Amino acid sequence: MKAKWIVLLACLTILASVIPVVKAQECCTSFQCNGEANEESCLGGNYYVQCIGADPNCLTDPYATQGYCRYSCVFDQGCGGAVWPSCVGWCSDGQVCQSGSSEPCKCRTPKTCSDVITQPSDPTVTRTSPTTATVTFKLYPNPNVTRMSLKVQVIYGNDSPIVDEQNINPQGNGTTNYYVSGLTAGKYYLVSVRYYAEGAIGILSGCSASASTDYLSSCRLNPNPLNLANPGSTGALSSEVVDDVGRVTFGSSDSQVVSVNKNVDTSYPFSTTVTGNEDGGAQVSNSVQVLQSGSWITMCTDYSNVTVGPLTPTPTPSNTPTPTPTPAPGAWIKLKDVSFYADSSLNNSVPSVPTAYDSDDDASANFIIGEAGLVSASSINLGYGQPSQNNWSVSSYQTSTFYSSSLFLSYVKARKETTAITNLSQIDSDGIYIWSGTDPLTVNDGNKNFFNNYKIILISQGTVNIASMTFSPTGGSTAIIASDIGFDLSVVQADGIFIGQNVTTGATINQGLKIKGNLIAQGSLTNSRNWVDLNRPTIFVVFDSQKYLDLLPYLSTASYEWNQTQ
Repeated sequence: MKAKWIVLLACLTILASVIPVVKAQECCTSFQCNGEANEESCLGGNYYVQCIGADPNCLTDPYATQGYCRYSCVFDQGCGGAVWPSCVGWCSDGQVCQSGSSEPCKCRTPKTCSDVITQPSDPTVTRTSPTTATVTFKLYPNPNVTRMSLKVQVIYGNDSPIVDEQNINPQGNGTTNYYVSGLTAGKYYLVSVRYYAEGAIGILSGCSASASTDYLSSCRLNPNPLNLANPGSTGALSSEVVDDVGRVTFGSSDSQVVSVNKNVDTSYPFSTTVTGNEDGGAQVSNSVQVLQSGSWITMCTDYSNVTVGPLTPTPTPSNTPTPTPTPAPGAWIKLKDVSFYADSSLNNSVPSVPTAYDSDDDASANFIIGEAGLVSASSINLGYGQPSQNNWSVSSYQTSTFYSSSLFLSYVKARKETTAITNLSQIDSDGIYIWSGTDPLTVNDGNKNFFNNYKIILISQGTVNIASMTFSPTGGSTAIIASDIGFDLSVVQADGIFIGQNVTTGATINQGLKIKGNLIAQGSLTNSRNWVDLNRPTIFVVFDSQKYLDLLPYLSTASYEWNQTQ
């Protein structure tokens, strides 16, 4: 038998599990351990109790965890081994490890709650959308902490808490993220993390300590964008804040072009009037502030892009035959190391002397640069440019049918292993993930790190919005396939394969969008990006073949052919 193609090899791996033998552990009050302390020996004390596993007949400390005798040498150093004034370690019978004035550390009866439990570190809140957020806090091992909870409640009003005493594992260690949804856009919340020491003795049985932070769910400035027809025109901008939070400050990035009539508004609802002073554009900001300890603290800032005059400036031809670059009439797109196909007309006005997008761009007047392939459309209009250095183009090519997100979903369900998720934190290995959570799904600074270190395809039959200035998963590759994909105006670069029936890029005045991977709009591409320099491409797609190679097992099927010879 002779195999002509060997595509897939399967192997059988036998896994052997090893069950450790739990030895008896000797516990003592002195906590002075000999050289074999990592096994079972304690020396130097008068009180010994032998503990084996989690035997209920074993006399262990009431705060013992994981089935270990709390005061065994194999667990940790105890209070008797601590040096004043840094008292570390644990004590039995409800006592705490403390020192007196200039005294060594020893086990003492607690007198106040602060003897039993310390305040948790201050939580921080990262906005992931107007209705969702990620609460971040640090956990430190504390044997007295028996319960930990999170609470998110409205500061003003009688609304029920969004999260009410949600229990969290108190035995964690390090930074912990907790995803909160169901927020109301523009509301003001109090986020609290609380530790409980419910096992404390006597009058201290109800000890707890908490840390809180204020949080404003959003402060969108509406409308965005806003166009003023000509200099002298005015328009209204309002801050989307539900509750009376204090005050809102307004400002313009260029007051010569756009000015605001009110820099501070102290009454609800908060708004300002903008006036166009000359043709051009500027960003108007609103910062929502609250008064804390005599100082105004900014809780949230948002922007609106305001333009004055025509949205697309009309090019003015040069009166003399000088080599002055001719501006392109509107936004245009540039590609690198890829082919292009459209089932309709291609109208992409490349200027005669382009400005390079960045160091990956050669500043040539070619639609596709680098290892360029074929440009295909029913008709091709590239302004002053050409398809590529090779000038390869065709107007009669018909591609095979593209997979829509729903068709691709049916395909992978039939041919591949998939995992349904409702939170990006559920991504824990390479593979295909189907989003079944809240629609739209917003990927931002609060959750984008869940894509790191994995090779995944994320499929959504709804909308996926990219809302991080830089979306660049490290240690892996990402493909996002959705019915609709939107890039927020704040996005500068996104790395991955993005396939959507409809794709929008966000509206900007002076910021383009770079894609490193591939961008495929199967239905429509709405590009509202702009540069002040009209000779600079507003979208720059740099093809990355490695992402396809990384995801090949999930984007394709394997087949083989063989024949038998004598």
